[in-house]
Amino acid sequence: MRASEIVSARQHPPAASRGRSILREIEDLQHKGDWQGLTTRMVDAAQRLEAGGADVLLICTNTMHRMVADVQAALGVPLLHIADPTAGRIKAAGLKKVGLLCTAFTMEHAFYKGRLTDKHGLNVRHSWFQPILEM
Repeated sequence: MRASEIVSARQHPPAASRGRSILREIEDLQHKGDWQGLTTRMVDAAQRLEAGGADVLLICTNTMHRMVADVQAALGVPLLHIADPTAGRIKAAGLKKVGLLCTAFTMEHAFYKGRLTDKHGLNVRHSWFQPILEM
C-alpha cells in the first residue's frame, strides 16, 4: 500500500474504500467495452455537479474524454476539454510536434489525439504504456 493510500484511508476510511471500489468498477467497464454504461455514469455525475452549483466541469482523465460530447450535450454549463488548455500551452510555447504518452484506450480512439490535431493543428505522435513497460 502506498503512503497516500494509508493517509487517505486513515483520514477518510469510507470515502477511500468507496473511491477504490468506483475506480475498479470504471476500469472493469472500460475493459469490457461498456462505453454506454460509462457514459451514463459520467452524465449522471456531471448533472449532479451541475445541480450542486458548478459553473464549469472538468473530466480529469484522458480516457473518459471518449464520451465528452455526450456529457456536454446533457449539461447547461461548459465542460472544459482537457486537450484544449493543453494545446493552448503547447502552441503558446511555439511548439507543434507533440509526443503523447497514453493508455491503449487513448491511443486507439481519436477523442484526444484528434482534438489536438483537428482543432488545434498539432502534429501528434503517441506511445502506449505497455510496449514501453515491456522494453
